[in-house]
Amino acid sequence: MNNSNTQALVTLNRSKTSLVYDINEKSIFSPSGYKLLQSHASKGFVKCSKSSINGKIRLTYDVSSLSTLQDAMKNIYSKQYLAVIYNVLSIVLELRNMDLMHRENISLNPKDIFIDKQTFKAYFIYLPVERESSPSAHIIFEKNIRELLGDIVLKNPEGMSSFTVQICKELMNFRINTQEI
Repeated sequence: MNNSNTQALVTLNRSKTSLVYDINEKSIFSPSGYKLLQSHASKGFVKCSKSSINGKIRLTYDVSSLSTLQDAMKNIYSKQYLAVIYNVLSIVLELRNMDLMHRENISLNPKDIFIDKQTFKAYFIYLPVERESSPSAHIIFEKNIRELLGDIVLKNPEGMSSFTVQICKELMNFRINTQEI
């Protein structure tokens, strides 16, 4: 979600319990993207509610029961991180079959990826806005999420098992298919 044109048209307000996006230009809101998000809310995407305020569309993501990936990593062990990696990669692989869900609308900021600390399931933020999609968006998305997951451990490997570190190195080896990991 790093398109500067979109960022100028969308305002984010973050709190401990929610992320609120105000879409300042109604024409970029994607009703079909919103419906797609609603149907996949339990499948790796944070549930979102839509409202209108001062003529703007407001999208509110309830993250009250979740922890950001960035915060979760402070108190997580190797086995738990492997569960997080598995859950994130499961979502990535499922996305391969969902052409209508634009990868450019999924935030890969560690503050916008959420973890359920009980189940270690991962949840992404999907912003349903219209934008041009690149034919290689899914490849770029997979590469970026793998780099993010690998970097988290490889930059701070203390407390991680050698097996977890090896998995993270494999994440960074793009000759290995995501399914093989």
